[in-house]
Amino acid sequence: MIPNVMPIIVAARGSAEENAYFYIAWRISGVLFGISASVSGCLLAEGAHDSRQLMGQVRQSAVLISALLVCPVAFLIFLGHRVLALFGATYAAHSYIPLLLFLVVAAPDAVTNIYVTVLRVKGEHHIGVIVNLLMSVSAIVLAWMLLPRMGVAAAGWSWAAGQMIGVLFMGFAMGARVFSGFSLLRHPIRAGLPARRRSRDTPMHTESTPLPHPRLRWNPLDVRRWACWPS
Repeated sequence: MIPNVMPIIVAARGSAEENAYFYIAWRISGVLFGISASVSGCLLAEGAHDSRQLMGQVRQSAVLISALLVCPVAFLIFLGHRVLALFGATYAAHSYIPLLLFLVVAAPDAVTNIYVTVLRVKGEHHIGVIVNLLMSVSAIVLAWMLLPRMGVAAAGWSWAAGQMIGVLFMGFAMGARVFSGFSLLRHPIRAGLPARRRSRDTPMHTESTPLPHPRLRWNPLDVRRWACWPS
């Protein structure tokens, strides 16, 4: 949502010149944002195919994204002025700071993309929606408030703040899972908690004993797991 809304926010709250300066930096850095988005899409496909190898695939995705980002980011940091000067001297003067902010934000953007992809593979789509909403709403609100005061650089700072909020949410959720064994906003069935108390006389079902006739729920991302909802 942010790639489509942010230019509109800049055009509405700033001048036409500021929108032009922002858009050049936005489009150049958008190539880098597309790297993590593309790798995350591949991670989603591979994780849905075999979720047992998910952590290994996450590490491979992180290494691949890092390798693909290092050279372009370093090139634009040192030679970004000359690249922007191809569009005019005023672009080199006004678009370089937003471009640097977008380059720095490429790292947390990759982290949040991988995190949301892992949530989708695990079936925790609601947490992924919350993370994306937090980042999008915070970036849009901050850009709307700061653009008249700070100029085009406010769009870069707002985008960076939104991504950092997503990273902080990820750290809080992972910390809650590690230290308390509780997955934030997770369903009890998916968290491994019993849906109801089982008496001691009730035998536990094994592979040799047939299941009764519950209403079964199938997770398309992992065909090996069945969540049984008793009628």
